[in-house]
Formats: sequence, C-alpha cells, structure tokens
Amino acid sequence: MPGTQDTGFAIVPDQTPEGWAVATLGDGFIEDLQPGFACGVHNREGAGVPHLRPMNVNTDGRIDLDTLKYISAAAAEKAGKWLQRGDILFNNTNSAELVGKTALYDLNESFPFSNHMTRVRIREGGLNPHFCALLLHANWLSGDFQDRCNQHVSQASVGRETLLQTPIPVPPFAEQKRIASAVEALRARIDNVRERLARVIEDRKEGDRDIPSIFKRFRQSVLAAACAGQLTTHHREDRADVHPPCVRDVCDVRDVDLDELRRPADIPETWTWGRLGACLEDLRYGTSVKCTFEGEGVPVLRVPNIASGQLDLDELKYGPLTTRQLESLRLRQGDVIVCRTNGSLDLVGKAAVFGNLPGDYAFASYLIRLRTDSSTLLPDYLHLVLSAPIGRDQIEQRASTTAGQYNLNREILRNTLLPIPSLREQRELVDAASALLAIADRLEKRVILARECAEQLTSGILRRAYLGELVPTESELASASGTSFESGEQLLVRIKAEAAVAPSKTGRGVATKKTRPRSKKAVPKKLTKESVVDTIKEMPRATFSFSELRGRLPGDYDEIKDIVFSLLDDESSGLTQCFDAKSRKMCFKRSRS
Repeated sequence: MPGTQDTGFAIVPDQTPEGWAVATLGDGFIEDLQPGFACGVHNREGAGVPHLRPMNVNTDGRIDLDTLKYISAAAAEKAGKWLQRGDILFNNTNSAELVGKTALYDLNESFPFSNHMTRVRIREGGLNPHFCALLLHANWLSGDFQDRCNQHVSQASVGRETLLQTPIPVPPFAEQKRIASAVEALRARIDNVRERLARVIEDRKEGDRDIPSIFKRFRQSVLAAACAGQLTTHHREDRADVHPPCVRDVCDVRDVDLDELRRPADIPETWTWGRLGACLEDLRYGTSVKCTFEGEGVPVLRVPNIASGQLDLDELKYGPLTTRQLESLRLRQGDVIVCRTNGSLDLVGKAAVFGNLPGDYAFASYLIRLRTDSSTLLPDYLHLVLSAPIGRDQIEQRASTTAGQYNLNREILRNTLLPIPSLREQRELVDAASALLAIADRLEKRVILARECAEQLTSGILRRAYLGELVPTESELASASGTSFESGEQLLVRIKAEAAVAPSKTGRGVATKKTRPRSKKAVPKKLTKESVVDTIKEMPRATFSFSELRGRLPGDYDEIKDIVFSLLDDESSGLTQCFDAKSRKMCFKRSRS
C-alpha cells in the first residue's frame, strides 16, 4: 500500500473503516486526464459554443452556467477537447484560495473547456465519478490544494503529477455510490437552509427594486413608529405633561410643507413640528488639520469612526491642534456627530452620539457637530430621528452632489423637520426603540451564527463521508446478510491490473476525441414543449437556472425561452420562478410532483 499523507481529512490507514483501502488518484483509477485549451477569441453574446472556465465551477462544487464565454464551433472542433456526462472538471489554475475546486460534469450537452481546467475521466468500475468529484472538492475545502499548489506571480496552479498524487480513500464500489447519494441529499438540505437564511439577513435586488433584509425593515419600522408616537401611546394616555417643550421656531402643521417628506408623517396632536436649527445651541464643521495614526496630539474622530450608529474608536487618528482650536472643536457628552460628505448616499448623514469618554476628542472636517438645546431636544432622540425614515428621506432628498460626493451643509441640517414631543416622552421613545432594536441585534447575531454553521456543514459532512461515518459500510452490510463483497483492497488490485493493460492518457495536449462526443443520455433531437417538460423533470436539482436548462436542450435561446414562459403561465406545469438569494439571480423551481 502506498504511503499516505494528511490532506486535512485525516486519511490514514488506521482510521479507514473495515473493507476500505488507501491509495492515490494515480493508482490506475484515471482513464484520461487532460487539460483544456486556450482560445483568445470569445464572446458573451451566445455565438458559438460555451467554453467552460474556472468561473463555471462554483465554490459549492457544482457546474455553474450563469456566466458563460462562447467560442466558435470550429475552434472547439479543432481542439477536440469536450466534456461528457460523468467527467470531473478540476480547476487547475486560479488564485491560491480557489485552485482545486472541483465539480462533477452532470450535463447531457457536451461543452469544450479551457486550459485552466482539467478533465478527469475515471476508469469504469474503480471509482464512482460523483464520489471522486466530491472527494477532490473536499480536499479543496480542507486547503490541501492550496498547500500543495505551485505559486506564481499572480496565480497558482496544480499540475498533473500533483493531482495524481492526491491520497484517496477507496471504499467498495457500491459503497461509494451510497456515500455520494447521501452527501447530495444532505447538501440539498443545506442549500435550502442557506437560501432561507439569506432571505432573512441579506439585502438583494429584484429588477430595479432594492429589497432590504427582514432585520433592516424591522429596524426602520421601529424608528418610524417611534417618530410617529406609536411606541408611547400609553404615555399620553396616562400622563398630563404631554406638551412639547418651547421651541424658538415652532412650525405649525399648516405651515409644514408635507411635500418635503416622501411619505405620510402624522404625529400626535400633543406634539409639534420644529426645524432642527431652532433646537440647537451650536452647529459646527470639524478641523481639516492633517492627522496621523502615530498617537501624537489630540484624537480626531473621522467618518470611519461612525459605525452602525455608534462610535468605533479602533482606528483613531491624532492631530496637532492648538489650544484655541481644541476649545472650539472639543467634543462633550451628548454631542451628535453627523457625516456630511461621502460617496455613498446611504452613508451621508449617518450619525452617532458622543458618550462620556475620558480625555479630549475633536472631529474632522467631513463631520458636523450638532449640540442640542437640552431644554427642547435630547441628543439620543435627535439621533433616532436622523436614523429614521423621516430623517433619512430629508437628508437623501436634499444632499447635493459634487464630483461624485454627496454633501450636507449647515442650511440643510438647520431646515430639517423634526416631530417634537415632550422631553419625558422623548426619553421614553428612546428607551422603547432601544429595547426593540436590541432584540433585533440579538436575533441577527443568532442568524449570522446559523449561517456560519451552515457554511461549515458541507465540509463536516464530507469529512464524515470519507471517514466512513455517513452510511453503513459494505463490510457491515455483508456481515449482516452473510454475503461476500469486493473490498477496497481487492478493487485496488483489480484496477491496477486493468491499468497495466490499458494505461491512462495523461499527455499534455493529447485529445482523446477529435469530434464532439455523444452524451450518455442523448439530448432531445427536437425542441418541443413536451421535451422541455421532460428535461425539467430530469434536472438534478429542483431549483435551476435558465442556463442550466438550456445546456440540456437543442434549439436557440428564444425558442427555449418562449416555451419556458408558457410553462410559467400554466399553473398545472408545476414550474415557478423564484429569486436565488445566494447568486442574486432569478431561477426556476420545479414542484416535487
């Protein structure tokens, strides 16, 4: 038995189950190992045939046809290197992090492939191709190929000899198929979990609409409810001191141009409208003095120090401010700091409240300090309004643009409309909103943790699979039934003997076929609605992209599209369209029936 090495999956002889063997991929299992070919003339418009490249094997170890480059059929025929169903597609050149990702080629249609990919064709009866593809991808997940690849200036590669020397466990042949089937069933369940988690936590686009995550919508709803007095209804019912404070420039509701607000802004009768400028003691720009990370001088807060509505002091810069400058720019507890310039409209106007921090702090010129009149406006309530839809709408609507930067000035902020309740109710609104937002934060952390666990499940499942812990072993089944079986050791001896008679073809540039091979399962000769329905039923996954479906059918793009959309209109077809949150693209879903 050849020596083995640790590939990150602890493949060592004393840990393999009874009836298994340990070998290398080059121990007679390969019938044909060929890199693809380069073609500098290509297009994305669909002229010619798809030329599969590293982007067409995704990090889940599956063929992905969402993004394709096409080459002429003549160039493909001349190279004579085609994929057929059951081949393994190995990414031999990429970044060090991505080189080695692998997928089983499970399409009926034959496509050519680039020189950055290697076609691995398994000798029949030795390794199950699906089992082998999953094993190679498991090695990629473990970092094995990153450790063994050749590092170049801007990319990394895994050569043929390195690939052939990859250690592999060899279960009995029937057990390999059971392992592959069990892994796929579990991966389908993991995919479902990922999609559901993505719908909860990730922002996405659908057409021209941005669809925020559930948590983002919840937070905005809480802030909107607070600004409309919906979180403190009990306060106004139970207490008499519900009148708002005296504001120097109170706006009667009849004087408020509600066209300034993008959405309805009803407030309780006991509240009033006021301009922000009437509720401030001071509004000031920061310093433009050059600051460094060296730690000499006064810490100066910048735009990066405002994160998610709070101060982040991890990356502080320091500036040499004079005593006079510091007197003017010193921050004190309760000051509200607002970002006035940013290249992103979502970030301009973001704010944070300065807390009770020891020592002196100043602020940079891209920030504005708002110091509230404590008799009319609480800093935390102002921060709440600026973060709520009613505040964000005014900021985004009025921000000016210069050289790709969005800007706020003093006048925009002074004229911002605020719904103003009594000081006591402001405190209660802040407390109620903070409690609800804290719940959202805790739930979001749990969902993020669940997503991280889901990402780790695949590698964990593959590790268990290749340690013989996922399905009953052939040895256990044979013992229970009193029958014999071909062990991994016996399989290895047989395959080596067959390989000695018919050596594998691993020469660089040697094409095994000069013509496009027939698929093991023929593509329908004629495109009909019935043939499309049959092909949809045969798709390996219930959720699939149009490109994946197109790769299994004859006919041009428009013909297939017309039939698919006619099926979508027919409820009895069981075909629906859905959004794939992971790829951020529309796809199709086949009903279980």
